[in-house]
Amino acid sequence: MPRPNVHLPPSTNIGMMRTMSADPTGKLGRYYTPETISSLLVSLMSRPKPATVLDLGAGKGALIDAACRFWQGIHAITVDNDPLAIRTLSRRARLNPHHTHVSTDGLASDLPELLQDISDKIGAAVCNPPYIRVRHRPALCHLVQDVGLPKEIASTFYIPAEVLFLAQNLRVLISGGQVGMLVPDGFISGESYSRVRKSLCELHRIVTVIELPSGSFSRTEARAHMIVITKGEPQDCDIPIRKLHLNGELSAPVFVSSRDAESRLDYSYLAHRLIAKTNSKTLYLKDVSHSLTRGSFTSAEAKGQRHIFHTSDFGRAVFKTFKPACQVKGQSDRAPIVARAGDILVARVGRNLHEQVCFVRSGSMAITDCIFRLRVPGTLRRAVLRALTSSEGRAFLRSVSRGAGAQYLSRSAILELPIR
Repeated sequence: MPRPNVHLPPSTNIGMMRTMSADPTGKLGRYYTPETISSLLVSLMSRPKPATVLDLGAGKGALIDAACRFWQGIHAITVDNDPLAIRTLSRRARLNPHHTHVSTDGLASDLPELLQDISDKIGAAVCNPPYIRVRHRPALCHLVQDVGLPKEIASTFYIPAEVLFLAQNLRVLISGGQVGMLVPDGFISGESYSRVRKSLCELHRIVTVIELPSGSFSRTEARAHMIVITKGEPQDCDIPIRKLHLNGELSAPVFVSSRDAESRLDYSYLAHRLIAKTNSKTLYLKDVSHSLTRGSFTSAEAKGQRHIFHTSDFGRAVFKTFKPACQVKGQSDRAPIVARAGDILVARVGRNLHEQVCFVRSGSMAITDCIFRLRVPGTLRRAVLRALTSSEGRAFLRSVSRGAGAQYLSRSAILELPIR
C-alpha cells in the first residue's frame, strides 16, 4: 500500500548554476512541460504497465499526470524540494492515496534508500531535468559511475544536470525498467556527450529518440529531444529516430546503429545524411575544402573598428566588396585572419547563423572568431556558395548547429555539407 507523504529537510545547497539566459522560473532553471509533450513521452515507453512510476524534479507534475492518465491505477512518486512544488504536489498527494511526494533533493545520494521504504519496484520513470549545471562534488561522481556512465563527464567543475538526473533514475529503476526523459540538444548531438551515448548503448538500450520542434517550451527556443532508455538491456537493434512536427505528427523513422549512435542521434542531421547517402556520387564540403579557418579577433575587439568583419555585418547581401586591407588593433600575440577575394564567409555562432553566408568579391578585411573563412578551388566556388545559400543548405546548417539560444557550428559539422 502506498505510504503517506515523506517530508525531509531540504538538502544542503548543491551549487546549481544557471546556463541559460532566459530562465522564467528562477534559480532552478526549469522549463515546464506542455501536456502534449508529456503525453507523447509516456506513450513512447513500451514496457508493460509498471506498478510504480517516479518523477524526479516533478515541478508542477505534468509528466507524472501524463503517466497516471496512460497507466491508470499506478502508484505515483514525485520528488522535488522546491517550495512551490512541495506545496502543489503535497496537497495533491494528500487527496490521492496512490500518490506519494518526497520533499528532498532529487540528486541526494541516499535517495534509493528513501524510495525503497516506499516502493522497491519502480518500473518506470519520467523526467524533465532543469537546464542547469551542478557544481562538482565527489558524491555526484559516484552517482554517475554507479550506472556505468563515463567518469569524465563528472570530472569537470560543473556537471550537466541531465546526466545526473539520468544516472539517478537508472539507479532506482528495476532491471528492465524504463526512463523517459526530455534532454537538451547537446545530450543528443554534442561531441562532449559521445562517450555517454556509447555507454548507454553498451550497458542499456536506447528505445527511441524524438526531436522536438523549436519553441516546444515556453519562452525559450532551445532545442530539445525525448529519449527513452531501458535499464540493463544492452543495445541489440538499431535505434529509431523521429521528429515531431509542429502539426503534432511524427516523421517516419531514421534508423541508427549503436555504433553510429556515439556520433549523434538528432533527426535533422541524420535525415540529411540519409538523403546524401542515397546518391553514391554525393560530394561533400570536406572533399573540396582547401581550408576552413575561424577568425582571430573577438567581438569585443571588433567594436569601434570598421575594418573588422563581424556577424552583425553580414546583412542580406550575399556578395561583399571590401576595401584594401587596413591596419587593425587587436591582441599583439595573434596574427589577424583576413578574408580576401574568392573567400566564402560563414557565421560560426548566432541565432540565425544558417542565413549568414557571403562571398568576398574584392578587397580584404580581418574577421572575428565568430566567423569561418572557407577557401575552395575557384572552379567550385559557385557550387559551394549555391549549396550554402540554398534552402536545403540552410536547413542543413540549422540541423547541425548546436546550443541553447544562440547556436554554434563546429568545424567538423559544416564540412559534412553535401555540395552536389
